[in-house]
Amino acid sequence: MKKSAASNLVFSICASFVLGLVASSIAAAEERVKLDPPDPTRWGCSVPSSGSNSYTLDASQNLAEAIKKAKAGDVINLASGNYGAVSVNGPRFTSFVTIQAAPGAQAVLTFLHVNSASHMIFKNLKIQSQATADKQYQKLVLVQAGNSGNASDNIVFEGNDISSVDDSAAWSLADWLAHGQWTGLTVDGGADSNGAQSFVSCISVLHNKIHDVRIGVSIGAIKTLFQGNTIDRFGDDALDYAASDIVIRDNTITNAINIGDGNHPDAMQGQIGRSKRYSNILIDGNTVIRQTISGLKFSGPLQGIDAFDSDWYNITVTHNKVTTDSYHGISYASIHTANISNNIVHFDGSPSGKFTWLMVSAKTHAGSTSDHVLVKDNVVDRLSIQIPAVPESVIAEHNTCSQQLAYQDEKGKAFWQSKPGVYNVGSETGNLVGN
Repeated sequence: MKKSAASNLVFSICASFVLGLVASSIAAAEERVKLDPPDPTRWGCSVPSSGSNSYTLDASQNLAEAIKKAKAGDVINLASGNYGAVSVNGPRFTSFVTIQAAPGAQAVLTFLHVNSASHMIFKNLKIQSQATADKQYQKLVLVQAGNSGNASDNIVFEGNDISSVDDSAAWSLADWLAHGQWTGLTVDGGADSNGAQSFVSCISVLHNKIHDVRIGVSIGAIKTLFQGNTIDRFGDDALDYAASDIVIRDNTITNAINIGDGNHPDAMQGQIGRSKRYSNILIDGNTVIRQTISGLKFSGPLQGIDAFDSDWYNITVTHNKVTTDSYHGISYASIHTANISNNIVHFDGSPSGKFTWLMVSAKTHAGSTSDHVLVKDNVVDRLSIQIPAVPESVIAEHNTCSQQLAYQDEKGKAFWQSKPGVYNVGSETGNLVGN
């Protein structure tokens, strides 16, 4: 919509006012929320390193047996070929053993399952196979603890290509339902008697390409770092998370596919998992774009970064960019001591006719009322704060809304502001609306 001269003048005056606000109010707000984002360097995990004893394996040899015979610090280079389904059960090394494609080689695995293992790196591998009628819910890569509860820890996946097929462009919807693998990578934490994920920890998933699967990634273990990955062409959710002490940072999610199974896809969705309460979550610097391929076949709707179940404590959602066609760009409820700041959320102009918002609500389906939430410096089409604006619940300041700001006052009375101007949410100011 073209701005009038008066609107431009109001917007400019408002913007100048926002920029002139003192930084001390921001610092005071952050102190009231008492934020402490998780930091992988404080988790006590081992730092990955490569050993000096390097040797090469070819596809005629049994990779699982070679891993059993490996010694701490070994580097196993895989020549080109298909190594089939590989199950790694029980090796616990004192320093990292690396399984990687040899330079210039394409080493292919059909599945990779890691059980009760410690200190292993899987690098530059191609992990690919299609679902079959008798195996519809397979996970291409799975990390878990053994049946006896023996832990898996300090496992690294780096630079791998994980998919059902190289490119699903020729697939029909029937092909997607019949041949798309259920999940690209799953980290299953197991559970102790209190429902907490404790048997799998210190998992790093770095710079992998995950594509042409139904669910991209499922994170269900503590101390998981998911960083620098791409998830492309997925049929359901790109990433599901249900664990404490996790960092999801600098990833790119693109091209949601509507495969007709009745699910609503999300880029990143918090799940119930084995617990109803999770803490210490950082979701930072990620990019979500519903569609980047012109004429994408079966292009589907996509919700952004959200959680509609469980309670979430000490959660930080910052510096993310979401461009999509659905209402929920970034949406959270039942969040406690939370920072949702410096995000960009926009509608992508698709024919859906919907608009896209950043929203903070009171409760999830089974959670408790949100409290101590900082919503600051976001640039969005619409901002919706659906909890009373008192210091114990929400601090909303310095947000820029191109279309609308919706909020409640201290008594719970709702307001919808679409006229250009600067608006207070409770005692906090500097929220800018401009059309």
